[in-house]
Amino acid sequence: MEFAINDGPWQLFSDAAALQTSSTSISLKRVHFRWLETSESLDADYDELNNIVRLRNFESISTDGGLWLLPWAMFALRSISPKASICADLPADSTDSDLEDTFRRAGFILHGGKAVFPMATTSFDHQNPETSPNIANALDKLVKTEELCGRSILQEQYQPYVWRHCIKEPTFWGIIRMGAEISKHFDAETVFGQEKRESPLPKEASLRLDTLLRRIHSICDDHMNNQPFADVPQQYRQIYAMAAYERAKLKLLEDKPLAALNILDDGILKGIQFDDRNLSKFASSISKKLLPLPPAINSNRPLESAFPIPDKLQWSVDVKTEVRPSLEAFYKHCVAAGKPMVIKGMVEAFPIFEFFDFDYLNNTHGHRKVPIELGSSYTDDDYSQEIVSIHEYLSKHVFSTTQSTAYLAQHALLDQLNLTDTVPVPDYAAMLPNSEESVADPTMNVFIGPSGTLSPLHCDPRPNFFCQIRGKKFVRLVDRKHVDRVPVDPESMNSNSSIADFENPDYEEFPELVGLETDDIVLEAGDCLFMPERYFHLMRSLTQSISISIWC
Repeated sequence: MEFAINDGPWQLFSDAAALQTSSTSISLKRVHFRWLETSESLDADYDELNNIVRLRNFESISTDGGLWLLPWAMFALRSISPKASICADLPADSTDSDLEDTFRRAGFILHGGKAVFPMATTSFDHQNPETSPNIANALDKLVKTEELCGRSILQEQYQPYVWRHCIKEPTFWGIIRMGAEISKHFDAETVFGQEKRESPLPKEASLRLDTLLRRIHSICDDHMNNQPFADVPQQYRQIYAMAAYERAKLKLLEDKPLAALNILDDGILKGIQFDDRNLSKFASSISKKLLPLPPAINSNRPLESAFPIPDKLQWSVDVKTEVRPSLEAFYKHCVAAGKPMVIKGMVEAFPIFEFFDFDYLNNTHGHRKVPIELGSSYTDDDYSQEIVSIHEYLSKHVFSTTQSTAYLAQHALLDQLNLTDTVPVPDYAAMLPNSEESVADPTMNVFIGPSGTLSPLHCDPRPNFFCQIRGKKFVRLVDRKHVDRVPVDPESMNSNSSIADFENPDYEEFPELVGLETDDIVLEAGDCLFMPERYFHLMRSLTQSISISIWC
């Protein structure tokens, strides 16, 4: 049975001479598929695989449709047995490299005339008699690669959250093809070894692949830059991250780990990673390979209070403070009554509290790129943003008095550094409304800054467990019963922020602030401030400071 494989999805790159290939016919003889964890098996030729595709409600693939049959058949087979490992026996007399490449693009591991489709590599049964030592070794290598680099597009292409957005994009199919070519040469254990080595990928091929991947980034950039970032269709951010992952592999093959790390950080900041946070995992492995940076300037000096605590306002009240309150006490005060609370004795138990300081950030992640805010605050005219390395930020801004104020604010740094598992969601989140969603999908952001950084009075859309990790921070709260008296500009992009200065209120300009109750707190390392949703708060760093917010 003959079926055509052509480069229809690659017509976008038809001006690249290396990709101007004609349609190729490949003989697909009967292939024996079997599920290695069970006794199920399937003998199939082209027509039978096409029937599987039809039966599983996928579009039928014609012999000249320009899409590969095997990937579509794997979509269908995955839906039949989503956690199985599928083995296909290639024709014994097959010497067709195009056929092998087709299986490789479909996500199979090839070895000794067998092709294994590893749906769940970690649960693979090495004792199964169907598992040859060669296949077992190949799967072990794949597991090691996942540990160091996360999952690739070849493994993740069949996940519904990926293909339902990306399957109609030619660039998606292009990345699959390039990923298959790169995977033939990429061995994670060798790449992360100590010895320098020649790249197994020819220089011409590496240049061609890098050029195409950069063009995919350019295409996605056009979509991301021509509309508000929140409105960018998800597939362009997903594809951007996929291309970054493959480009980083190319740079590692060229023994350029810093270039690979910068590409991954760019992909993390702009793109959407796979569910296993593959770019973050990959970047963390590369960080360990790089030489450490020098200490941040003056980073060993004590975190002394350099910014004075603002004076209490006339109508200031105290915030309730408890040492690990019971769930019932938390519910009564914070949920039923809708009040804030300072919780002590909880944050110190977080694994991250033991190590997440300025020296750790500089020594372990100093090369990583992060977005910082420049200016007095995000509501002022002098506000701007910049991407810098963590080392540069600490040296030039956090521990220096010669530069303008800069703030690493509300950034998903834990996700970027693959550290989300070190911050557990507080048990108290189970007491909140919609607690199942809150606990399952918290939003964690990090705030790092020098003394004096300011977040003007604003409110958040979700309940917030604000955890102080290092340093001291002043917080001023406005009770929700006064929310209608907080002056805001509803037409502004910062409509959740007050236009009044709540450190030194001007009662003549804003007479509605007279008699308004505020709560003042100084958070120290280890404290957690719980704030109900839409509870207005102002924050000022009194020392160099590291904080983590957990929106539930």
